[in-house]
Amino acid sequence: ERLTRLEATVQELIKAQKETEARVQELTEAQKRTEAKVRELTEAQNRTEVMMHELIKVQEEQARDIKKLKDDMSSVKGRLLEIYYHRRAGAYFGRILRRVKALLPSDLEEELESKFTPRDWLDLLQLDLLVQGRPRERKELGEVWLAVEISAVVDRCDVERALRRAEHLQRVGYLAIPAVAGEEATQGARVMACQAGVVMILDGQVAFWDEAVERALAAKKTGD
Repeated sequence: ERLTRLEATVQELIKAQKETEARVQELTEAQKRTEAKVRELTEAQNRTEVMMHELIKVQEEQARDIKKLKDDMSSVKGRLLEIYYHRRAGAYFGRILRRVKALLPSDLEEELESKFTPRDWLDLLQLDLLVQGRPRERKELGEVWLAVEISAVVDRCDVERALRRAEHLQRVGYLAIPAVAGEEATQGARVMACQAGVVMILDGQVAFWDEAVERALAAKKTGD
């Protein structure tokens, strides 16, 4: 009887071991499936990261293209404004000047070049527009020259260039007044133009003319 019970116990142990082995096998297979799923998820994540990286590159390229397009459009607009101001100088500058004449420095090369250093002359040649005329309200001043920088959106750099190039003319004896013209201006440009005595013409409206005339007269007296 003891032997019978022992055999029964052994059979139960064998059965339990087989069940354990089967369970272990199931767990092993489940782990393999989990590992396979993790690999799939990892690969999917890697693909997603690659796609995101490519998407970011595309967006950056689009942003650069848009910026370049805006810059190009601004440049084209600026060039068109230069032509427009040149052709319609009387309409734009006739409010403050009589006998308006629009020129480029190169138009007066024979008259002007010898008066400047090579460096100043090359800089003056970059001036967008040179306007001659006689002030309507200050007739005693005689002929004045406006050194005009033109841009769709006038900024501080435009104001600085107008100042510098007007100073070239002032140094050789001309009553030169710096001016900027365009459709709109940055706040920094407005403040600088007012403080430095630079005429600002925005969409046909003239500002800081009196201040600019007084500054130019003071510069001429200093030069004399």
